Amino acid sequence: MAVLLINPYIVHPFPSPYTPLGVGYLAAYLREHGIAAEVLDLANNRMSLGALRAHIEKTRPSLVGMSVHYSNLRSSAKIAKIAKEVSPECVTVMGGSWPSSIPHRIIEGVPELDACVRHEGEATLLEIVRRMEAAGGATRLDWAGIAGVTWRGPDGRARNNRDRALVPDLDALPSPYLTEGVYDLTRYKVGSLLTARGCHMKCGFCAAREVYQGELRLSGVDRIVAEARVIYEAGLREFVFFDDTFSIHPKKSLPLLRAFRDEMPDVALQSNARFDSVNPELLAEMKAAGFYILNLGLETITKATVKAMAKGVNEQQVEKSHAWIKEAGIKTLINLIVGLPGDDRDAIMRTFEFAKTLGANVYTVHVLRPFPNTDLYRNAVHHGLSFATDEGMLLRRADTEEMRYEEMLDLAKYAGDYFEMGDFYNKILMAERIDIYGTHPTRSLMG
Repeated sequence: MAVLLINPYIVHPFPSPYTPLGVGYLAAYLREHGIAAEVLDLANNRMSLGALRAHIEKTRPSLVGMSVHYSNLRSSAKIAKIAKEVSPECVTVMGGSWPSSIPHRIIEGVPELDACVRHEGEATLLEIVRRMEAAGGATRLDWAGIAGVTWRGPDGRARNNRDRALVPDLDALPSPYLTEGVYDLTRYKVGSLLTARGCHMKCGFCAAREVYQGELRLSGVDRIVAEARVIYEAGLREFVFFDDTFSIHPKKSLPLLRAFRDEMPDVALQSNARFDSVNPELLAEMKAAGFYILNLGLETITKATVKAMAKGVNEQQVEKSHAWIKEAGIKTLINLIVGLPGDDRDAIMRTFEFAKTLGANVYTVHVLRPFPNTDLYRNAVHHGLSFATDEGMLLRRADTEEMRYEEMLDLAKYAGDYFEMGDFYNKILMAERIDIYGTHPTRSLMG
């Protein structure tokens, strides 16, 4: 039985340099259990839709799975449609952050989709495959009782099964780097690493904690170093840690950083971090290990908004921590959000002015579009949000009591000039938002 796991097209007009971890872990898990699983990274490969159709016709997978987030949902829907046109008997499944958040809406919006795998996917996907084998094909597959899935019933309506328990020990899951045949590392420029799953922070605008049900689990340092060695020996010299916040667990971070410093001295590292989770000792170790930039969330400096969003970082902490980072010789990328509840135009401009005094190397400004399964989305009325339209399975535009969505968008566009980001900001950083409306020229890559 063959399984095809696809990392779909993304909106940016250049191939992704990163190894795709979601489909990689799934493939490694299936391969460990004797199932032929192929990873097809369309974000890197950029094959045409015609070539994708030909590949599915040639390989005839019994199951086609896609790793889905909001910026590749449109292309994922096209892939599901192609898979069913080529092979109507195959099972189509989506997993990842978006199917974990709004599985019913995705089932309703993608008629060619059979099921969404929620939260952690390895054990769930294996059970689906085993049940397909036992049933003798997809048409007789009984979805009822498979924990962790939302599936399409005979009447076409979405049905929700119970959640599946998370794997307590991450090191028990096979690594895509330590499993033969998952990646062709010659295709990539940056090695992706994940040292933890989940986040225990409670930021009201962030859906990260919801994907892993509010739990935080750490991988062992020896396992991460072993993965890094494989990437390093393949010739890659840049690594990105895709943890939601790499800097919040120093007991793991410090020995890992020392291993990079001692064994891989010529690498370039980057990760997410929080202003309230760095200190001079940690930053010195990060710099010595090869860190060159940190991705930090500032969002807003309005005290009432920071409190309402449960971010828990104040201006003084930001100034102190940012100074430590710069003194350590590490560059910074600061993220801001335009349109959080409580922020009017004047408040947003104060945040812009404060952020600019920090002298970060890169600024990104995101327009508020509340993610499902966040406090901001669930309690929209409490936070003063109003959704002008129901955009189905896509991100929903929202007005606040202080600003209309169109005003937020104008401010975000203005930020490109304010922070002197020029064409890079306008053409690349804004592309993700533009494509959601179906107007970005890179949609041609998706047919």
